Amino acid sequence: MQDEKGQSRIEKNEDDETKVDSDPNKTENQTKGSTEVFPSAQPELLNETSTQNGAWSTQAAESKNEKEVQASKGQTVDYSWKLCNVRAKADYIPCLDNEEAIKKLRSTKHYEHRERHCPEAAPTCLVPLPYGYRRPIEWPASRDKIWYYNVPHTQLAVVKGHQNWVKVSGEYLTFPGGGTQFKHGALHYIDKIQQIFPNISWGKQSRVVLDVGCGVASFGGYLFDRDVLTMSFAPKDEHEAQVQFALERGIPAISAVMGTKDYPILAELLMLFTVPGVGFHGI
Repeated sequence: MQDEKGQSRIEKNEDDETKVDSDPNKTENQTKGSTEVFPSAQPELLNETSTQNGAWSTQAAESKNEKEVQASKGQTVDYSWKLCNVRAKADYIPCLDNEEAIKKLRSTKHYEHRERHCPEAAPTCLVPLPYGYRRPIEWPASRDKIWYYNVPHTQLAVVKGHQNWVKVSGEYLTFPGGGTQFKHGALHYIDKIQQIFPNISWGKQSRVVLDVGCGVASFGGYLFDRDVLTMSFAPKDEHEAQVQFALERGIPAISAVMGTKDYPILAELLMLFTVPGVGFHGI
């Protein structure tokens, strides 16, 4: 227990610090008795107004306020953007549709043409929205269905429809949860893997997964139910940009291939590496 003398000393120190801090005109040298010594530039920072230090109400409000300030100063606040004039149109991905870089490749036998070749100068054009685009459906409903016109591609439904990857259902694209190896659904596949390999222990021993050749990423989408975070990736190939379906569904994914380039994914963070095309046949 603290004795009365000790308590009085603590209270006295607190009173002294309060007196020092309450005088805004004291310099750094005058505040040496305080427990905290500010550098010479610190008083200037402390004199900022409460408006400058205050949190933004919303991004939209801050943007509106900044435009009004610029307008009052006679500055131009209107911007003119042009649409990207490319063959891919709404499917344009600068790092994958860099035709100039692809033409200069010496070889494509390791799928170099499917790798990311980002242009030296970042494009300043706008990728046009697909015709009929609507506000995306929110998670978790988006895992099972998305608006058709947001990713208006049906070829994958034709080619992979029998595997229950994706189906066209009126104004929606629906995802039954199937895949090349998921003839009974992704959840059944996930539970079967743990049954065969108990040490995987989804959500405990295995919490971060890299899914190579993810398709529409149903595997990663359903691993959320097991407290597992999956980074899914697949190429932009003859099956269209499958990752577009994954992103529209709200599942983390990237368009890429395992070719000749290293990707910024730390092996130490991964607990499981899956390739669905080389899966457990018969599950």
